[in-house]
Amino acid sequence: MVAIFVVLTIITFLFVDYVVQKIQARRTDSGASPSRPPEIEGHPDEALLLSTDTITVPSTYFFHRGHTWIKFSSPKRARVGLDDFAQKILGRIEAIQFPRIGEMIRQGDPLFMVRVGQHKLFLPAPSDGIVTHINAELAGAPTLIHSSPFEGGWVCEMNPENVSQGVRELLSGEDAVQWELHELNRLHQFLSEKKEARLAISAKEFALGRSWAANCEAHVLNEFSKLFFALDQERSELLTEVS
Repeated sequence: MVAIFVVLTIITFLFVDYVVQKIQARRTDSGASPSRPPEIEGHPDEALLLSTDTITVPSTYFFHRGHTWIKFSSPKRARVGLDDFAQKILGRIEAIQFPRIGEMIRQGDPLFMVRVGQHKLFLPAPSDGIVTHINAELAGAPTLIHSSPFEGGWVCEMNPENVSQGVRELLSGEDAVQWELHELNRLHQFLSEKKEARLAISAKEFALGRSWAANCEAHVLNEFSKLFFALDQERSELLTEVS
């Protein structure tokens, strides 16, 4: 029985790897990568605020459009966390509300909550799966999300399900890089249209690691959350409200 289980596990892992490689190859074969968004123009401080050089996009990670990541270590084990874009724009995260171990989560549903100042924001699950572990170290030191967003700052582990289908909705490699560039441009546009957001914190303060989100008007942050964290639309009205 043990030998059969080991063989089945290896076959499953190879299948997941095959699916991932096929999807990446299909993206490459479909043509050139999406065109690079136009360079950000404006005040030098705004360029500092939106510098693409400061956003890390590891090639072995898969990214949900709600700015969470997932990394598969085996067919039945994956870690999930908050991407570099989100942790930088939110600023100092003061607390985290973890999902319950054993909870079944669907891709796009709220998975965990972060608190910045008095505001609470929910982040979506990058994959279907059952929560198996939470990062207890992160509970006592939420700043790990900032110092090590892709390693020590992971939020939870999952037993992923429906991987072959769910991974089609994720981004990796050059696609993920181009998407993050696009998100930086969307952020620039969002900030330029919101007087309250511009007044919340200067670009220089942002570059020094001070929290834009903690000082932002609640209704502006709520709109930002809906635009950038891509929660399931049927539940976003309830779950992305900030206080």
